[in-house]
Amino acid sequence: MTERANRKKDEVEAKLRRAWKKERRFIHLRGLSRLLVWTATLVLVDLLVDWQILFRSRIAGRELLLLLALNLGVLGWVLWREWLRYLKPYNPEMMALEVEGQHPELASLLISYMQIQGSSPGTTASPALLDAMRNQAVVTTTPMDFREIIDFRQLRNLFIVAACTVLVFSAISFNWPHHMHSLFLRMMGIEAAYPTRTQIVSVPGNLTVKQGETIKLQVKASGKLPESGKLLLRSETERAWQVLPLAREGGDTYVRHLPECYEALVYRVRIGDARSETYTISVSPPPEITVAKIQLRYPDYMREDGVPDPVVSELNLEVPVDTQVSWELRCEPPVSALQVKMGADLVDARIDEAGTTATFGTTATNSFKYTFTWTERENGFTYGDVLHMVRVVPDRIPGIELMEPSGDRLATVKKTVQVGARATDDRGLAEATLVYSLNGEKEERIKIQDLNGSSEDIAYAWVLAETLPDLKEEDILRFHVEVSDKRPPRGSHINISSVRKLSIVTEEAYLDWFRKELNAQREKILRARKSEKQASEAVRRLGAEEKKE
Repeated sequence: MTERANRKKDEVEAKLRRAWKKERRFIHLRGLSRLLVWTATLVLVDLLVDWQILFRSRIAGRELLLLLALNLGVLGWVLWREWLRYLKPYNPEMMALEVEGQHPELASLLISYMQIQGSSPGTTASPALLDAMRNQAVVTTTPMDFREIIDFRQLRNLFIVAACTVLVFSAISFNWPHHMHSLFLRMMGIEAAYPTRTQIVSVPGNLTVKQGETIKLQVKASGKLPESGKLLLRSETERAWQVLPLAREGGDTYVRHLPECYEALVYRVRIGDARSETYTISVSPPPEITVAKIQLRYPDYMREDGVPDPVVSELNLEVPVDTQVSWELRCEPPVSALQVKMGADLVDARIDEAGTTATFGTTATNSFKYTFTWTERENGFTYGDVLHMVRVVPDRIPGIELMEPSGDRLATVKKTVQVGARATDDRGLAEATLVYSLNGEKEERIKIQDLNGSSEDIAYAWVLAETLPDLKEEDILRFHVEVSDKRPPRGSHINISSVRKLSIVTEEAYLDWFRKELNAQREKILRARKSEKQASEAVRRLGAEEKKE
């Protein structure tokens, strides 16, 4: 090949390479424009979706990272499909085909020229024929500009769309820079809020309240303030939200009262276009007695050797007077204080370090009602309790019945009077005493016997001559039996029987009285026998009549 032929070949290849470079610029501009359109569109769509849907639904964090990954995936697909896949290395034959596509009059002359230039020296074609084909190709393509195959006017509509998209994106970014800033932060997984016309200034936040207490939720806002807001409320176990109105009070303050809260709640607030975070309302339950251990220590005179003090669990008690009562109460949750109101008195119970055991005590001298005021440890809430009762049973005086003699009697100075009585007591008897008075003078006392238990029969043979050696006829002797129980001081809690009178007479008068009494008793017995016989006869007759019928 001559030097001139080589120079012509270089000129053709240079024109093809310039056409390839122009095509590359075309591909770059087209790919970049399409990528800009997609990027701006995706950002605007992300803003719309995140601002109006995800942000209002309180979705953030990983969900936004997934949205970012989806965006990067879409842009990667656009980058490849609309840009990178068209970027191919320089190939003169392919470029020759593209030129001939725009110049059909070449009739494959250019591609044949490029193929001949790339053929090996050992080809069997005629050298003269090959030179003729080369010269014809060079002469034919010399006036042509191969770059004409690339028409940048094809990108006009794309440039317009891209320019409009960029302008819209720029306008939105300029007018709402804070929105765009919040979007980019949220897309990176950083918590951020979108600007609103209404701003929520303060919310009660997470609360812990007493069980059964009315809650006042007070929210302050600024900016454009609507006439009312909305409180979205649900329990922790539910998924559906209950929408309640927030009444506007005091200009920038919105208030809602929640009566008697007994379970944990979740809430958030909407005022205008502002949305608050989601908060919880925890309920602190009142302390509850889990174990009640109440020890009773009876007065010493009531205690029996070897018998332990009783322990009960009922808070309503009935105890003897002067009983020492000691309470030990275990409760949950822990408390910091327990105040006990006993009648008109206030007692502070002792609390252990764990706050789960309270102890206090008193001596029960009179019946009283008592109630508790608990102070819960964690939050310092105070809780009242129901009334309980300690009924004090007083120690009743002993009972005494004088059974013998059954009435007033006549007696001689040598008489031995058989005194018989029955004594009872609710807690325990102590002593029996015979008390007598001669002719209305000073009373004298004779100890009959010591008593024990709650019921005893008393028998005493009173020899008048031994007790009253100066006793004479016409004296009047009155007596009764006195019993006491063990309540201290011993002998102070007493009762007396009915009084009997003995009239001292001569032996003749006593025998005469005795005979009259004996006859009276016989007459009573005869009358009783006669009445019994008459009744028996009547029953017999009735039986006989029934048999006849």
